[in-house]
Amino acid sequence: MPLDNLQVVLNERPKDAIIPGTTFRQQVTPAPTEADLKDGDILVEVLYLSLDPAMRGWLNNDRSYLPPVQIGAVMRATGACRVLASKSPNVKPGDIVSGLPGWQQYAVLRPGAYEPQSNFPDVQDPKNIIAMYGLTGMTAWVGMTQIGDPKPGELVVVSGAAGATGSVAGQLAKARGARVIGIAGGDDKCKWLVDELGFDQALNYKDPDFKAKFLEATKDHIDVYFDNVGGEILDLSLRQAKEFSRFVMCGAISQYNTSEPIGPRYITRIIQMRIKMQGFIVFDHVKQYPEARAELAKLLGEGKLKTSIHLLKGGLKVAEQGLVDLYKGVNTGKLIVELKNPDESPAKLPLMARSESGDKGAAAAPTAAANNGQDDALAMVGEQSHAIDPVVAARVVRKIDYFLIPTMVLGYGLVYYDKAILGSAVLFGMTTDLDLAVPSAHGKLDTRRLSWATSLFYFGMLAGLYPMTFALQRFAVGRVLGLVVVLWALVCMLTAAVTSWRGLFAQRFFLGFVESVIPTGFMTIVAGYYTQREQSLRQGWWFSSTGLFTMIGGALNYGFAQVRGGGLARWQYIYLLAGSLTFAFGLLCFAVPSSPVSAWFLTKEERFVAVERLRAGQTGVRCTKFKPSQLREAALDAKTYLIFIMMASCYTMNGAVSGFGPLIVSTFGWDTLQSILLQFPLAGICFFVILGVGHLGGRFTNIRVFLLVGTCLPVIAGCALIWKSAWTHHAAAPVVGYSLTGFFGGTASLIITLGMANVAGHTKKSFMAATIFVAYCVGNIVGRSWCGPRPRASITRRCG
Repeated sequence: MPLDNLQVVLNERPKDAIIPGTTFRQQVTPAPTEADLKDGDILVEVLYLSLDPAMRGWLNNDRSYLPPVQIGAVMRATGACRVLASKSPNVKPGDIVSGLPGWQQYAVLRPGAYEPQSNFPDVQDPKNIIAMYGLTGMTAWVGMTQIGDPKPGELVVVSGAAGATGSVAGQLAKARGARVIGIAGGDDKCKWLVDELGFDQALNYKDPDFKAKFLEATKDHIDVYFDNVGGEILDLSLRQAKEFSRFVMCGAISQYNTSEPIGPRYITRIIQMRIKMQGFIVFDHVKQYPEARAELAKLLGEGKLKTSIHLLKGGLKVAEQGLVDLYKGVNTGKLIVELKNPDESPAKLPLMARSESGDKGAAAAPTAAANNGQDDALAMVGEQSHAIDPVVAARVVRKIDYFLIPTMVLGYGLVYYDKAILGSAVLFGMTTDLDLAVPSAHGKLDTRRLSWATSLFYFGMLAGLYPMTFALQRFAVGRVLGLVVVLWALVCMLTAAVTSWRGLFAQRFFLGFVESVIPTGFMTIVAGYYTQREQSLRQGWWFSSTGLFTMIGGALNYGFAQVRGGGLARWQYIYLLAGSLTFAFGLLCFAVPSSPVSAWFLTKEERFVAVERLRAGQTGVRCTKFKPSQLREAALDAKTYLIFIMMASCYTMNGAVSGFGPLIVSTFGWDTLQSILLQFPLAGICFFVILGVGHLGGRFTNIRVFLLVGTCLPVIAGCALIWKSAWTHHAAAPVVGYSLTGFFGGTASLIITLGMANVAGHTKKSFMAATIFVAYCVGNIVGRSWCGPRPRASITRRCG
């Protein structure tokens, strides 16, 4: 049987605006077949359709560069298509082509009505052949570079700057050294133009003070004006034009939906200022497409050009409303309708064998999977994809960052400060007060009790990791975090009441048990709120608090070193302060939402966008049902074991540094206060390296493994420097080597990101997060045990 071909045809010509349900109508016809092809023809299925401002003009029965769409004819539109059958020697089935298929699922494209895949740069995403490398990019390139021709330092103004063509045109001008002002409809769009695309300034034409702001911004007068809207903004630009300026007339979207368009009032400026005002049609410049695409590809590769696609999902049923919304300015960047995801199998033509049972089985699988414990996200947005505004999505990410990142930096900073306090406390009398170091039979100082005190913290973490992880998945995240962190604060403050090494052992174990909730919780929070590309930087942000709080903790400990007198020992004051700070953080934790679905700091619309934007990554948001199948998958995944080995190896070295840092430095011939201050260089390196690798990992693809290797090399060099240098009074070389080991923070951060990225399913993400910190604990235990049972003077040589 032939395939059904859903089409949208012109029902009646609109007098002004397009009327949904009236201007167009849908119909179903038999799809064309291979038998319909002539020499040079290709049969295609449409993947994506472009929505462009020019389409409104094609509906008018007026003389123009293209004949009007006829009543009853398929609506004209450019699209990205997949070839099903071909009688062209240049195209084969499976190729992606650009053409004019119109608003329908299947079409026959004649020679000259399509561009083969070979005409485009190495395009990974088919949408780009109708966006950056399609008519949008070609229009922007021709208009800006060939007609506008901006020079370095010139003032360029682009109207409709947040649209598909305007956003590219402005970036092209910027790449040529011009000063660029964009005009858009909304503060969010203006912020996007400046922050993301690099425009020098952006003005909101909906602002009541727009006219005054425009006149002020263009007081030096306009060299190049790229017009997409016409109307009043064109008038203002003519008023502000410089002598011999160039006006590129690309579009006039403000006039398309009116039967009485408004002409420019300052037309005499064209004469007075000797303005060159030129309209153009991109089809007249076909021979320049290769040059344009080469330059666009080069700028994209250099990071000087960015593309934004506003994707509408729902097929032809949403195309009509999408076109209406285009003229309302709801989109940011290129507006595209998805008819079929290119990852789906091509349609099977009637001449080819078809297995109905196989198709049904494939279709049934997702349904079964969806019913096996529905995610909170699916309950909100459903199983069908929805279009989201990139500007709203960017605002959502900012609001999530503003709440989560400071909270996580504070939380993990307290974890790191709390577990590292012991290294400073032993310098303030704790070793003597609690009998942590005793003379051995050989007359040397036996520090095994001190080593066990540090190691038991990680045994406690090991015991708590999986129960806490289960609790975070099963119950409300904020409540679990809040209750456990308050308990952690109480355990921490009770350290001041410990009177023996046995009591300290118990305290350290329970402290590790309750603190295990933080690292696994933070890793799953990041994985549940951010896309894979965003996670590297965010994991790095909260993990960077290891360096930040080493500095903050060092400053606090240095202050406590000045304390004289009082009813308590100095190390007791340290634990009371740490516990008090942790208690305050515990109260804050009650406000942490379980997922974007329940994020109280987002509006209802923003929560929807926060969930929908994660759909493409297919990593899920949150599901309270424990899924054994995901647990089995994680256990059988080789990646789990590789990450475990890497993390454990990294923290074997760090186990000694974080636990005995000031003690280690004191063996280089420095006193107590100096040893605390000399933690700052290592902490600073750790802090900035973590942020650096997080930024680079998020900005560039496929470099995290190389960054990981790169961060290991300074650590190796630092250990070698400690090992081979002389430990004299105030020895500098071993301190330099010790500071270089701070690069380990970048290594650990990258391992976390590698472990958590591309892990789908909340159960599997939780298991992976817990596994990473099991390795973290094992490494710390091994590192401390290796260095601990030695005389104090030999600790660092063993660790180096």
